[in-house]
Parts: sequence; C-alpha cells; structure tokens
Amino acid sequence: MRPLTVPATPYTRQQILEHVYQHFVVERNPRAILDLSCVYRGMGCAIGCMITSDDAELWDSKAASIYYISRILSNSFNKYFHHEDMSLLKSLQDFHDSFEGDIPFSTAMKNWLKEEYGFAPS
Repeated sequence: MRPLTVPATPYTRQQILEHVYQHFVVERNPRAILDLSCVYRGMGCAIGCMITSDDAELWDSKAASIYYISRILSNSFNKYFHHEDMSLLKSLQDFHDSFEGDIPFSTAMKNWLKEEYGFAPS
C-alpha cells in the first residue's frame, strides 16, 4: 500500500527491500507501467509504491527514471531515499519495467529479490 505520509527519515536499504516485497509479493499488487515506462502513480512501480501520491504525480510529470528524478527533484527524492542506494533503486526499477515471463510477477519478484539481494523474509 502506498504511504499516505512522507517517512520521518529516508528509507534504509532493508526498508526498501521490505516495502517492495510487501507490495508485490505479499499484497500481489500489479506492475504499473505505461508503454514500457515506469509509472510512479497508481498502484506504483517498484519505486512509486514507496512515495506519496502527491510526489508520485510530481515525479510522473517529469517522465524520468529514478536516476534523473534524484537529480531534477532532489529535494523530493531526498525525503525518501539515500543517494548511496541508487544502484538498488535503479535495479528494482529496471527489473520491474523490463519483466517478461511466464510466471506471475509476484513470484518473479520474490525469486529475484532472493537471488540478487539474499532477501527472503520468513
């Protein structure tokens, strides 16, 4: 579920992984893409599911990847994330946006998080 408020401090790497796992694996929310591009609003992409609706609309107005969002909307980005987590964020966004497979996305995300990051909550 998309947060209703901005976090008190930016998410930690662990919180990012937990949030994405909860959103796609536990809740089984659908991917949010349009013409093979990330959509931060709606149900949210792998990044959009961690930001408020207001910020999601702002980020979508720029039609940009998380890397460019961090540059052109740095004040907004910094409320949610640390720049040192950019490779994780970009990797999540890329996996979300480019997934093509015969298995449900929730299963693919679960497997990918375990393989790439050793993340497998019990």
